[in-house]
Amino acid sequence: MAKSSPQKKAPVARKTQSSAAPGKKMSRDAFPKKTAEQKAAEKERKAKREAEKKAGQVQRWEEVLKVTGREEWMKLKGVELDVGRDRKKSKAQVKFDTVLPPHGVPMRRFKGVSANTKLNRRKMQKHIRHSERLNQGKVDKCLEWLRDFGTIQRDDLTVERLQKNPISVEEAHEISKELMHPSVPTLKTSVVVRGGDGRTLFAALSQHPKTYPKPTVEDVEDEGEPTVHNTNVNQRPKTYPKPTVEEVEDEGEPAVDKTDESKTDQLEMVEDGWSGKNTIKNGAEVLRHPGDAQSVMEYEEQLESGEVVIRSEPKQLHHGMEAWENRVLKKDPLQAAAELRCKTEEEFQETIKALWADDNGEDLITRYVKALYPEHFEDLEESADRGQWVKSHLPAGARMKSGVFLGKVTLYKLQTVLHKDNLDLLCVATCAGRFVGGEGIFADLGLKIEYKPGTLLIFRSSELWHMVAPWRPLRKMPGDKLPPGRISRVYTSHKRVIERLRRRGWKKDIIKGR
Repeated sequence: MAKSSPQKKAPVARKTQSSAAPGKKMSRDAFPKKTAEQKAAEKERKAKREAEKKAGQVQRWEEVLKVTGREEWMKLKGVELDVGRDRKKSKAQVKFDTVLPPHGVPMRRFKGVSANTKLNRRKMQKHIRHSERLNQGKVDKCLEWLRDFGTIQRDDLTVERLQKNPISVEEAHEISKELMHPSVPTLKTSVVVRGGDGRTLFAALSQHPKTYPKPTVEDVEDEGEPTVHNTNVNQRPKTYPKPTVEEVEDEGEPAVDKTDESKTDQLEMVEDGWSGKNTIKNGAEVLRHPGDAQSVMEYEEQLESGEVVIRSEPKQLHHGMEAWENRVLKKDPLQAAAELRCKTEEEFQETIKALWADDNGEDLITRYVKALYPEHFEDLEESADRGQWVKSHLPAGARMKSGVFLGKVTLYKLQTVLHKDNLDLLCVATCAGRFVGGEGIFADLGLKIEYKPGTLLIFRSSELWHMVAPWRPLRKMPGDKLPPGRISRVYTSHKRVIERLRRRGWKKDIIKGR
């Protein structure tokens, strides 16, 4: 019987991404290499997309200036622009060596201590405990007021809905323009917005009178109803219910809380903690601050002689991130931002002395985050404990416990357009300086907030569209201690960083130190 010839095996098809076993890594050989032409075309497409994004942001900013009526308002008037101008320092490319505070511990901690008294560890710890008690008292009082008067319930919004069905940037822009119109009132008191799932979406912590001012009998009997800008952007305008005559004639006057010490603390937090020498580079940050990349902030200064001159200083940005993920090489270990590590040990020491002088403010922030966002507090606290390392380079016992965030970003004299921070879990923002304008605009919530020095904003920056309305610096007068213009401090931790620091084996996934 003839022996049958062996059958040839059919060629095995090369595995593709779709045919690979689930969870199995694909080798680099499974993907064809890109040619030089393909790489060049991809680079060109990316540059085109970035240019379109930037053009869109610039156009939206110009529309905002027009609708707010601040296009001319922001310009310097009545001053000869060539008088007193130092053209050399008007170039953003010039290096500015900022002289940082020489102190080793926050000086405001010892306001009640005589300059002739020797400060020891025991006195510092006593003052720290006292500051912690004061902060908790502020938080308790504010939360009580928010429960009674300052809560907005948005049953139509949830965190999941904001994530899965967000409004577009075009929709958010149109709503923001409506909110910034001069006819729309600005909310000046503390407020918290809760979604339909019971979770906090946004909180603005500012002034909070113990009760709302009572309307007069004339207000009640007046024809027509007071129209306000509704916080629900899907149903507006809406009117608040009119009070009854009985409510008006009830005895008692509103008592206003005048002990707002947190304003001073937060103002000093930003002023003491400013450290930046970096102008804005091209990239993602340019999209948030169009027009600021290669520009300076000009302001008027009145000399003691009465002469008014024009000064200028660069607009800057500083990332004080103790741990963040490399955006290109995402598998690399987490590491501090280069701006925080600095080029020399001396510069690093002076930088952290300034940036970490905000511990009193951070302690207050931590207490608010724990109360308002309890579902995220444990994750933030654990990742902060594992990722923070700068505190080991500071004098022992001189500062309060570090907060729950890994990043301190300082925006120096920048205008900020509509955007989301997709990497952030939560965002805490405050500001300082001498300026007018600069309201906080939150399109998803239909809110226009008075965002001035002392105001603390805590919100979900990756889900909510937000921006700062145009502002301009006030004239610098003789004896002014605060600088003209707006300085902003943002505290945050990136979601990916938190996730990586909470894994098993996290110690191998972070490089601490310089």
